[in-house]
Amino acid sequence: MSSASERATHWLNEFEAALKAQDIGAALNLFDDDCYWRDLISFTWNIKTSEGKDQIADMLKATLSHVKPSHWKLAEDATGDEAMTEAWITFETSVARGKGHLRLKNGKGWTLLTTMV
Repeated sequence: MSSASERATHWLNEFEAALKAQDIGAALNLFDDDCYWRDLISFTWNIKTSEGKDQIADMLKATLSHVKPSHWKLAEDATGDEAMTEAWITFETSVARGKGHLRLKNGKGWTLLTTMV
């Protein structure tokens, strides 16, 4: 059995690889069918909630090439169990650093919050 931090780090590494390759399909495969991404400025330059994989795909198609997100890391130890893992995270874009919060439900992304610092 892996720790909460190992589960979250594995997800972040897979997510970063998909985004770096601009493989939106691979990024979406990391999310649960019931998923949400709330972005505060870091990707959309707005306050935007994407509900479901279709809206997340649309947001990534519109922003990924110029945002260039990278360096997805845990900000502190993740918590939870295999059913629900929660983690505070950091990342970078082409113009700023970011902080966020990730919730994994059964290993898949359920909620992701990204904010510009």
